[in-house]
Amino acid sequence: MAALLKPVDYDRPAALRLGRAAIVARDGPGAEADRSIARFEVSVGEGRLPGGILVRHGGACGVAFWDDPCPLGASLDLFYLEPAAATADRYREFLRALEQLLGPIAFVAGPLAGLDLGTEAELMAGLGFAPYGRSEMRLPPDATLPEPRVAAPLQLRRMVPGDQPELARLHARAYRGSLDRYLFWNDDDEEVDARAVVGDLLAGRWGPLIPDGSWVVAAADRLVGAVLSVRTESGSLIGDVMVDPACRGTGVGRACLLASLRGMRTANEPPAFLNVTEGNEAALHLYARVGFVRSLGPTHDWYNTARVPVPAPVR
Repeated sequence: MAALLKPVDYDRPAALRLGRAAIVARDGPGAEADRSIARFEVSVGEGRLPGGILVRHGGACGVAFWDDPCPLGASLDLFYLEPAAATADRYREFLRALEQLLGPIAFVAGPLAGLDLGTEAELMAGLGFAPYGRSEMRLPPDATLPEPRVAAPLQLRRMVPGDQPELARLHARAYRGSLDRYLFWNDDDEEVDARAVVGDLLAGRWGPLIPDGSWVVAAADRLVGAVLSVRTESGSLIGDVMVDPACRGTGVGRACLLASLRGMRTANEPPAFLNVTEGNEAALHLYARVGFVRSLGPTHDWYNTARVPVPAPVR
């Protein structure tokens, strides 16, 4: 009997059961998985997380949950087959059924439970996907934070609301040509996309903005560096670190980051953390130099090389 893709409400208990299993397979058992499961159950219960279940022989054997498709394609946040059904052919069948429903798939969260790494890599490469990973890094509470400095005539100062248009232009320049430019894609036009990303951060989509943790470096006619931080249930999130390509390697990013971290420490904000794409050696070097240490990850994910035209990061 051919597999059928059904909406979550076809068998909501099975969808929740398989979703929990998918999160544990992805994160491993423990507190992080428990937190993710709690958020997942709330999102499904409130109808905020689109998804579907794969049905074979009358029973649910797989589940997928995704973000709403955008011009780039859909992103599968969970993509899972239970062990008895987990073969490369069935994952391929599942992905094709999702493509018929959603259109092109841009990102797929891995690993694909039940497949060994070699089989998974062969399957995904054959479908046009390349691997990438993301890690969480946290700053130890006792990390030493030197005085931030920039060379004149550059000015290091707190971000102000009037900076928003220039922050969007800086974001577009800073992320152009990188995988990160596509991870939170909103629009084909990179300047429109950058305005949406910066606007979401400043408007509190990911948590309230932390003014003491949001600093910029200004040149005479433009911003050349910025760090924006927001308050979340997991701590103070460094949500965006932007450096003009012309100023990379000059200490602009380090100065912004140090100023933000010192500001948050003085204001008694929660401990800081951030997320970084593996293979972004400049960013990893900067964060390690300031004192951040990897706390989670790297993840094991996939991107569609036809939809995201960048080289695969080194993992």
